[in-house]
Amino acid sequence: MDVIKVQNQLKDIFIKLGFVNQIINDNEYLVFHDTYCKISYIQSVGSFVIESADNYRDAQKGVLEDSDWFSIENIIENPEGIKEVIMNYYM
Repeated sequence: MDVIKVQNQLKDIFIKLGFVNQIINDNEYLVFHDTYCKISYIQSVGSFVIESADNYRDAQKGVLEDSDWFSIENIIENPEGIKEVIMNYYM
């Protein structure tokens, strides 16, 4: 399984919902209004985690909350479900 390809699929879901890419301290965030989301891959569990901050200052300091975990299989098989989660919790 190509982790980068799946990560790009997850990012595309955010972008299609209106999030924009922003680099803060060499980290890529997906931003919608005052919500800053960072996608990280955790190899030991084979899942992506969305970390989030409610404002720029917290994102800049790296003060993020682990919010949602998505397995590679879940991203591939259920993109609409992931879209719903993003819309409900990050927008």
